[in-house]
Amino acid sequence: MRIKNIHDKFFKIIMADKNIAIAFFETFIPIEILNRLDLGSLTLTNTSYINEQLDESFSDIVFQCKENQSKNEQIQITILLEHKSVIDKNVAIQILKYLVLGYEANLKNHTKISAIIPILFYHGNKEWSQFSLDSLFNQSKNNYRQFIPFYEIIFVDLFRYSDEFIQQLSNLFLSSALLTQKYSRNPNILIKKIVNIFNGLDPDDERNLFTALTVYYLQLIEINKYNIIEKIVYLSPKIKKNVMSTYDQLIEEGKVEGKIETQIKVITKGFQNGATVEFLSLQTELSTNEIISILKKEKLI
Repeated sequence: MRIKNIHDKFFKIIMADKNIAIAFFETFIPIEILNRLDLGSLTLTNTSYINEQLDESFSDIVFQCKENQSKNEQIQITILLEHKSVIDKNVAIQILKYLVLGYEANLKNHTKISAIIPILFYHGNKEWSQFSLDSLFNQSKNNYRQFIPFYEIIFVDLFRYSDEFIQQLSNLFLSSALLTQKYSRNPNILIKKIVNIFNGLDPDDERNLFTALTVYYLQLIEINKYNIIEKIVYLSPKIKKNVMSTYDQLIEEGKVEGKIETQIKVITKGFQNGATVEFLSLQTELSTNEIISILKKEKLI
């Protein structure tokens, strides 16, 4: 069973954990900015400034925290996730739209405007170096630079960080998550990293996080049961048990999903060929109400 927007959903699950979020910021926010922030006050909000125009480009995670120098001042940290396989040269315009929407929301809510720090997280497999707004202009930009909006983006490109650096992060789950995302588009390498990713983790420690990581990993490598057993031989018994349990659950869910898809095909084809709802109910062992609901969804009645 394939999960839609799997990169986005996995990263949101991981970053919802405060300790992981703090470790992420401590690793990737420049020290001069980090020193101004009280990460102990970090809170994940349910705020989103994504509109229809940005919906297909970004998926935001918004945090708030206080400044070290002020008990009351709120700094808004915004993570914009970019996980296209093709580099988007217009990302700077998308982020600019995002920032405007954020500041407009402050005005509409009659709240004090707080700084938004955009962090662009990228884990594609191609080098991406030109993403600032002025990079979109030709040489004439030098003549009109004062009219081009300037803002900085904290750019996190996993391919710029070695495996050794990622594995030495203070938070093991963050380390495993980032290593998995680094090779998320290269299953052949990812399967070779299985020991680096899973060994050292305790499934009983953070069961939800471990399950999320395992599901994400298995979806990426798309491996059969024979091969997965062969590859997990070097993992600890507890981790092997949890990985195989999750694998079996995914396979079972896939079978159920496949059965439902088959039933829908039988129902739609049968109805189009003149079969009655009652006959289709007997054939599929679904109630007549369920048959009617499927036909309505398929816009056949």
